[in-house]
Amino acid sequence: MRFPKRGDLIADSIKQWIVRDKMRPGDRLPSEKQLTEKYQVGKASVREALKSLEVQGLIRTTTGPTGGSFIAEVTEARILNHLQSYFFFKDVTATQVYEVRRSVEPTLARHIAEIADAPLLRKLADNVQASQGAVQTREDWQRQQQIHIEFHDLLADGATNPMLCIHCKFINRTIRHIVRSRESPQQRDIITANRIWHEKIYEAIAKRNLNAAESLMREHIVELDDAYKVSKPQLTNHLHLETQDPDRLSALPELP
Repeated sequence: MRFPKRGDLIADSIKQWIVRDKMRPGDRLPSEKQLTEKYQVGKASVREALKSLEVQGLIRTTTGPTGGSFIAEVTEARILNHLQSYFFFKDVTATQVYEVRRSVEPTLARHIAEIADAPLLRKLADNVQASQGAVQTREDWQRQQQIHIEFHDLLADGATNPMLCIHCKFINRTIRHIVRSRESPQQRDIITANRIWHEKIYEAIAKRNLNAAESLMREHIVELDDAYKVSKPQLTNHLHLETQDPDRLSALPELP
């Protein structure tokens, strides 16, 4: 039987403390000295507990005269990074990604059609307008790929349902790691089709047509799934790198 480490016991006690006292982001924890006295342990155990909570994103620690440990809100980026690391050790396929995408994104489109405000509609309109450029070079393809995923990110960012938001944003991040087996004329056709689908979905959202937005998004994802099955896509798994922005990753540099 494995007994928990003292640092883990202290970390769990602090978590219970946070919940019980309804502490909020920005609230200060007791000092290291106060914690050693409270738990009757050495500094090493307290520091281990605090480091564990910091790694989990539950606290942030600063130094200096006004420093200390403060409650931190677990960020969306941290959750996505942990998910990315989790799935690195799983054999996830592009087919599985699109299986989930077919279920989730139509629901997101319906949700956005119901709640979209003027600023979000302007962002979607700007994205659709940006997708009108030519697709003649490798750089054009890369730019259009980014614009396509940004359209879906805008929908996810606009969701007032956090469960929809986090699921769709992780799917979008995963899609950035789908590598086409080769460049082909079909990819240009896919980009053109994406542009048309996005125009239709945007129009349905702008008109508050919930059923049309949901139906169009489902057709869009099914068509993409079918197209990429033909081109035999692969997923390239990565561990999250603290020095690299995952939202700017692209599969294109890895293509021959």
